[in-house]
Amino acid sequence: MRIRAVTLDFGGTIVEGSVNKGLFIPRLRELLTEYGVEASGGKVRKAISEAFTYLNEVRERLREMRFEDFYSIVLRKLGAPATEDVLERVFDVYSRSFEWRLIPGAVETVLELHSRYRLAVVSNTMSRMPVVILEETGLSRLFDAIILSRDVGWRKPHPNIFNKALEALGVPGNHAVHVGDSPESDVAGAKFVGMAAVLVGKPTEPVDSPPDVHVESISEVPRVLEELQDP
Repeated sequence: MRIRAVTLDFGGTIVEGSVNKGLFIPRLRELLTEYGVEASGGKVRKAISEAFTYLNEVRERLREMRFEDFYSIVLRKLGAPATEDVLERVFDVYSRSFEWRLIPGAVETVLELHSRYRLAVVSNTMSRMPVVILEETGLSRLFDAIILSRDVGWRKPHPNIFNKALEALGVPGNHAVHVGDSPESDVAGAKFVGMAAVLVGKPTEPVDSPPDVHVESISEVPRVLEELQDP
């Protein structure tokens, strides 16, 4: 195949991370007091858990919610205002409580791929954290597009999110490769729209749709893409 573009999963492929609830819950409670809402840690956790129940129902249909819509539910359950300004402050608390690290070899790999192909991130997320982290690390300038399920409304492996990335990159599926760590979301989703797929790391779920290439480390990706490339 002639590879013109590469899309990369974000969480588990470029970055590993999650929100530290031990930091986030107390900080959220402190924010709520500014709006006259006194809520125990247990009450806040219960509100978030109930919102997650709804979120999981949405995601079972491969649809996605936005962070702002999710926390609007949480704030209303706690009796707090869910205005745009308040939600932005909630995200600020969330982002400051989010702990992450770059996966070894990710920066070098993205730099090398950038010199050869058009690039996009394709990530399942309800928050803007991929954009925040990519901007903080300076990697955002290396990507032609950052496609998030929160903005598209569909989650991988649904074809809509992959097609959105292909449209943004201006290439058809048979000239693009997707790189990710999930056999279902990344491999099956990409192959459904005609892309080749590279699976990175040890699969944590059954591999029903085999990747074109399986590598242990993201550092191996530039080499295997050269092998997939037509002479």
